[in-house]
Amino acid sequence: MKRFTLYKLFHTALWAIAFLCTYFIFFLNFIYNASVSYDAYEKVSIDGFLLGGHLLLLLAAAIVLLLVFFKKHLIKVNPKLLFLVFSVMYIGMALYLILNIDHVIRADAGTVFRIAKQIADGDFSAFLKGGYIERYPHQAGLLFYDSILQLFSKGPWISFAANLCFVLGINFFIAKIADLLTQDREVILITVILSFSFLPQFFFILFAYGLTPGFFFMILGFYNAIRFSRLHKVHNAVFAVIGAAVAATFKQNFLIGVIAIVIFWLLDAMRLRGKDILKPVVASLALILCFSVPSFLVRMYFEEKSDVKLGEGTPTVLWLAMGTDIDNRYLGPGWYTGFNYATYTNSGYDTEEAARIGNERLKENLEEIKENPKEALTFFKDKTISQWCEPMFQSAWSGPLESCNQFTHTKLLQSIYNGEAAAERLAMFSKLVVLLIFGCTVLFLLSKKRDGFGWQVLLLFFIGGLLFQTVWEGKSQYIYPYVFSLIPTAAYGLKLVSDKTKTWIDVRSRKRIMENNE
Repeated sequence: MKRFTLYKLFHTALWAIAFLCTYFIFFLNFIYNASVSYDAYEKVSIDGFLLGGHLLLLLAAAIVLLLVFFKKHLIKVNPKLLFLVFSVMYIGMALYLILNIDHVIRADAGTVFRIAKQIADGDFSAFLKGGYIERYPHQAGLLFYDSILQLFSKGPWISFAANLCFVLGINFFIAKIADLLTQDREVILITVILSFSFLPQFFFILFAYGLTPGFFFMILGFYNAIRFSRLHKVHNAVFAVIGAAVAATFKQNFLIGVIAIVIFWLLDAMRLRGKDILKPVVASLALILCFSVPSFLVRMYFEEKSDVKLGEGTPTVLWLAMGTDIDNRYLGPGWYTGFNYATYTNSGYDTEEAARIGNERLKENLEEIKENPKEALTFFKDKTISQWCEPMFQSAWSGPLESCNQFTHTKLLQSIYNGEAAAERLAMFSKLVVLLIFGCTVLFLLSKKRDGFGWQVLLLFFIGGLLFQTVWEGKSQYIYPYVFSLIPTAAYGLKLVSDKTKTWIDVRSRKRIMENNE
């Protein structure tokens, strides 16, 4: 009985936190809009969006009415067939995108891709003191991935093609999660529609930085984690551990997903009785012990191949110092300033010295936050808006930019990647999808379905992402996985409101008929 009470306590606390966080982000998106400049400078702008929010709310109401009137036809559609049709359309759009751009990758993604070519030729200069991999050893996972891709082709197009496959895989498993959680055909269909309508993920096909493949393995981990909570089959726990561990190898941000699964499985243990308690506890311990194994193996592989012992590189506290500096509005509140690069360089590539400087700056930041609470509140509000209210999540910015000598070859793509009319329309459509995701997730959290088990891992991932990005270096491109993961909860919320609306319309219609008959 105590375990059950403890589970209810934690479940209620999670629900309350998830509700407040989801409503908060929905509210910010309703009244604000952020955008990133379509050039190399990555300058963030924040504008009021109250009128636009009301207009999109009316459009959302129209979507609900469409669901109401076409409900009987929608539920006849086979979800597998709908997924297949959308996938074929998606592939056609992706080919149009890939075939009409210059195949050039820039910034960190381009640097790692070039290093993969260098090590194939026996050049390991990037592993030496001051080299890119020595600075950022956490990029070894992406480097290993790029090295595998380059066995098939040295051209960047191979990364784009792989991303396309991973995106289709993400959309497939998010639909499988919706099926697992609801067994409701309408919710699955809405999930498929929303996942293919989430345009940032489509444009991230051109972002060869490990975010997309990492997210695929994270979603695979979530799916198997939920299945394990239902069936307690060992193979599901194994796939969940592998998926989460590989995701964290691509991007350390996905450690949030690892933590989400561990907490989720511990919640599972709290609600169980008898010997079954041990299964999720053992699975949690296995994940804690094994999540760093792929990263360790990749690191060993490169150290043996290069004959260079990799250190810790740039300490993570420097990113925290950037993200919590309330005077940092260089590009956007808490966004990149080069502080981590300059500090590590000036310290003579000494991790301990750089960490000492970073810890001092972080203490100074916390003191300034204490002394200037109003200014700090404004800073963190604006930082949240700059990341969570940018509807394209830098997906277009991460693609070909003319200012960086990356050119597109059709009028439509030029309009998209130069921030012209097509870009504005896509951003507005994406804003509608984001508002639907957060607004309908709020409705889900107000429904009885929230008392079911399985949804918690998606909500924990979102909450963890919100907390992490509040203190880390600002960047809207890393926000998209946390938003996308809420699509199954949004799909249920959208079905719920359409059902309520249909019931209300039917009742009104019957009353009108009865009045006319009288």
